[in-house]
Amino acid sequence: MSFKSDFYTYLSTQPGITALAATRVYEGVNASSTITYPYITFNRIGREVGQHATAADGVAVTTMQVDVWAQNGVDAEALEAAVRAELDGYGPAAMGSSTIHYIHSGNALDLTEFKSDGSAILTSRITTDYTIGHAISVPTF
Repeated sequence: MSFKSDFYTYLSTQPGITALAATRVYEGVNASSTITYPYITFNRIGREVGQHATAADGVAVTTMQVDVWAQNGVDAEALEAAVRAELDGYGPAAMGSSTIHYIHSGNALDLTEFKSDGSAILTSRITTDYTIGHAISVPTF
């Protein structure tokens, strides 16, 4: 499996997350406007591959953006807390076939959208960046 597949499987099988979002975890910015709330989306928004003097060192630092989507702020905050509880501070440990050295939560941003007249919330979204140090294969030349 790939790192992103392992990340997806981990998020979609953790009891604290599935109690709130079932298995509604998707790779992508916004899965669909027809999806049942609440749900989670994730995207890899950056990856740096480590180097030492002569070759790759077998470690990547990936920034994964995890968005939680709900129909109100209370549900979004509960799901964001469940995701953070599962990810922040994870490692060193295996995550599926991936070796995770560490996961740290970073910036979190509330992106709540309101109806055009401001009368009600359309979607409550919290986006959080997670920095993940993990092993990668080292190319042979």
